[in-house]
Amino acid sequence: MRERELRTSPLGSIGVGVMYLNSGRFGELDNTGAQTGATFIPQDLAVMAAWGGSVTRNLDLGLGVKYIASRIHAAAATGALDAGGRWRWKLLGRPAVFSFSVHHVGGNLRYNNSEETLPTTVSGGGALKLTRDWSLAAELLAPRDGRIYGVVGTEFRWRFDGDSAATLRAGYNGLASSRELGGFTALTAGGGYQAKRYGVDYAWTPFGRLGDIHRFTLSFSF
Repeated sequence: MRERELRTSPLGSIGVGVMYLNSGRFGELDNTGAQTGATFIPQDLAVMAAWGGSVTRNLDLGLGVKYIASRIHAAAATGALDAGGRWRWKLLGRPAVFSFSVHHVGGNLRYNNSEETLPTTVSGGGALKLTRDWSLAAELLAPRDGRIYGVVGTEFRWRFDGDSAATLRAGYNGLASSRELGGFTALTAGGGYQAKRYGVDYAWTPFGRLGDIHRFTLSFSF
């Protein structure tokens, strides 16, 4: 066990974050499609703060608040809440985790006379360590504005001498399943390699006729 600069606190942990999206400047059109000479910049902003910690030996809880502002031509702003819990236990003698969370609970975004609801989502899932190096996880999600879907994933790790290991991963995302896109649209695969504090990972996500997404991640642990 190596020494860490950051140590666990009995008071839990606090996190903050900012997300910002700017879509660039657009020319304004009237209802006939003609340029009016005016321009506007669509943009979205979310400022977040959260707390999480262990309340008992096996139970962890977390709570987050966020301020959301959105501008297209008109502007709107609201607040929202995220919350979740995690229960660590053993299933059939193996380490297991069960969790529940709710996201984006709050007011609506009002643009002049129109109103948009936040994408509130309730989810529950679990993870099980089948062996020392083989893990399985599954989750069921229920978004307010869509169908209920499930996701499942698995990871197998090969350990080598000298604090290094390779991983192989596979998963299924029910949200991405679509007959209209054809081909593979829900299966994912990937792998990685970690040597001491350094790691590299790759993930492949297919979207049928829309093409594939390839993600590469470099990491450093401290």
